[in-house]
Amino acid sequence: HWDGSDWTSFPAGAPGEILTGVWANATDDVWAAGTEGLVHWDGVTWSDVWPPFEPDLGAVHGSAGDDIWAVGDAGTLIHYEGSLWEPVWTGATEELRAGGGSSATDLWAVGDHGRVMRSDGSGDWTLVPSGVDVDLLGFAKLDATQSLWVGEKGTIVRWDGASWNPVASGTSSRLTAVWASGPDDAWAVGDGGVMVHWDGAAWTPVPLGVGHDLAAIHGSAADDVWAVGASKVLLHFDGGVWNEVPLFLETSLTSVWSFGPTDVWVVDGQGTAHHGDGTTWTPMALPSPVRALAGRSPDDLFAVGFDGAALHWDGLVWTAVRAPDAGRIHAVVVAGAEVRAVGERGAVLRYVPGL
Repeated sequence: HWDGSDWTSFPAGAPGEILTGVWANATDDVWAAGTEGLVHWDGVTWSDVWPPFEPDLGAVHGSAGDDIWAVGDAGTLIHYEGSLWEPVWTGATEELRAGGGSSATDLWAVGDHGRVMRSDGSGDWTLVPSGVDVDLLGFAKLDATQSLWVGEKGTIVRWDGASWNPVASGTSSRLTAVWASGPDDAWAVGDGGVMVHWDGAAWTPVPLGVGHDLAAIHGSAADDVWAVGASKVLLHFDGGVWNEVPLFLETSLTSVWSFGPTDVWVVDGQGTAHHGDGTTWTPMALPSPVRALAGRSPDDLFAVGFDGAALHWDGLVWTAVRAPDAGRIHAVVVAGAEVRAVGERGAVLRYVPGL
């Protein structure tokens, strides 16, 4: 928990438990899912809340305090209606890797072998044929209606508001990340330096001339998109062409975040951040190695990484806000006024400005 000056670590879950998903309904009503089930924050403490069985859970999401869903191994789906967690039959036996939705009447769960499930809020889950039989991994919204899933073997599946339709991607490589500026402009990247572009009608391979895996992609607009990956690969799209940007370093890049063409950050997972102002790149030694970035504005950027590292950029300096004994922090998510991070050994970190 972030109180404005320090992160505080709270024990959550069983010893050694890895927490992989978190969702908050209110400051005193937060749920986290992990390898041993569920834990709940009531505003004072984290408590174990075992579901009716003990599956590995991968994600948790809800629309209200009495409408929460969690997904996990072997097609596990459980629902909380305000007092009790109950299993919900989905017909799925595959691992469900992710879930989400725009409201209580528009919930989705996806996972291995192309499994896609949808709920309209009635309590029943319906199998929605995706047309693919590979693991689905990345997600992006094209607009209020359309969404994309990407995954193994170059798979891309698009939801058009009525059905999921496999779309030819032009590649057979694994796609690991996707970013979209709108319904007619999306980019997906993956293994071996593969990149494909969506123009609203078709996906087209984009030859980059790099053979290294691409790990992340992010942009601030259609004419400002950045991709990073292994062996110091840094690429920029200016609306016309992709160009490789020299950084003169020997490490791989793990994450990128752009606030605009003159305000771009990349990290290398080795303790260095590089800031681009449109003309030059300035390396900055970080208090701790980090591997993921997320931010709201040029003076409010977060980075998380190894050994409980959590850093904040205020527009002037990077400050370490490390939680003691938090272990490795896997992800950071900026959602409205809140920043949340989850990691190993049951660590749950929560940042709320003003508290």
